[in-house]
Amino acid sequence: MKILGSVLVILYAGLMLYAICREKSKSMSSAVIGIGCLSALAYLLLDLFYSKNLIIILIAGMICISAGTLLNGIRQKNVHIRHHIIRFAAEAVIIVICWAGR
Repeated sequence: MKILGSVLVILYAGLMLYAICREKSKSMSSAVIGIGCLSALAYLLLDLFYSKNLIIILIAGMICISAGTLLNGIRQKNVHIRHHIIRFAAEAVIIVICWAGR
């Protein structure tokens, strides 16, 4: 479970970082998403070297990613609620898998 959670976090954070790099106009929402991605990756590094329960860092990172994507939708005046619900559910699954694999 720990390996699966780590792979999912790397894929999710990597895809989000790729998305903000490909974005033409950088904004505050891009910065919030980037901070969330870096927090999620920091969780992986800290979890690798320290065996303490640092899941709160991952949760904070996922909240930043969700907030940034929601801000981006509001900024573009194009918010898709279903998309954000699915994103939130995917983030919750990643968090549960990482928590179960500790």
